Amino acid sequence: LLRQCDGSGTGSSRANPGAAPVSSRALLVLLLPATVSLLGGLMFGYELGIISGALLQLQMDFHLSCFEQEILVSSLLIGALLASLVGGILIDRHGRRRAILVSNLILLCGSLILTLAGSLIWLVFGRMTVGFAISVSSMACCIYVSEMVAAHQRGLLVSLYEAGITMGILLSYALNYIFSDMTEGWRYMFGLALAPTVIQFLSILLLPTKPVVLNLCDCDSQKGLIQLQNNEDGEEAKPEPCKEKHYSFLDLFRSRDNMKSRTLVGLGLVLFQQFTGYIWNFMCFLNSYCPKRPAYISASQYSFWSLGLHGPVDLPHLF
Repeated sequence: LLRQCDGSGTGSSRANPGAAPVSSRALLVLLLPATVSLLGGLMFGYELGIISGALLQLQMDFHLSCFEQEILVSSLLIGALLASLVGGILIDRHGRRRAILVSNLILLCGSLILTLAGSLIWLVFGRMTVGFAISVSSMACCIYVSEMVAAHQRGLLVSLYEAGITMGILLSYALNYIFSDMTEGWRYMFGLALAPTVIQFLSILLLPTKPVVLNLCDCDSQKGLIQLQNNEDGEEAKPEPCKEKHYSFLDLFRSRDNMKSRTLVGLGLVLFQQFTGYIWNFMCFLNSYCPKRPAYISASQYSFWSLGLHGPVDLPHLF
């Protein structure tokens, strides 16, 4: 990704007056996708985990019944489900970058609704909005980041999304503990999601619309990618030196370029990841759907034990 072209069409690191600017640009192109990936996972994990502490205060402030608490918690997943039905189409039609930017704006709106909510209806609507946003972001972030870097860097940067989820859940439990004894502390819990959202929005504004090709002599940054994306001007994002292949949805289930095997491997990874009891799913379920505590345990103590249980169990699992 950093190499310059010589006359033979191969990479060369020989002295070049423009080498420093290119190197600086390449470093920026590496750090910004890493930031986008990490913050995308951070927001995903934060929104999943923050409800476990906020619900302890919400049930007292709004006198929520058990059923209303269930609706409030599950509304995030309902929003995510709706996004999963249309997110892929929107991402392919309008581009990954634009999808992330729009999801950031939706997440900002959802976080503001939750922060200023004065009734259960607004809380549920805000949670659904947030769920829709983080679902679209989770689909777009990993694809966009993988398009922005060389093939040998994709695994690391995409894994940052997973690390961000774990860090987001851990951060949410820490803030649950900090604001647990504060009057209407749940407003601060929901409102603090605005910070990483704004940072990700600004970071991705500095990244280009279509995949970056700093080295026009090879196709390393495009290796293994299936080009389905159009850029925001409606034109296909074609790396000049590479011959682009076009695929349809049905090609995923055909033998062309071994696509059927790739699809089965991808689906198998997702399914077995869930079937084997992926630990943060269990932790989120435990803390979100089991909010009741003995009367002699305060909200801060409950949040502290959630934090203490999550850290030793989930962080080693990440590695």
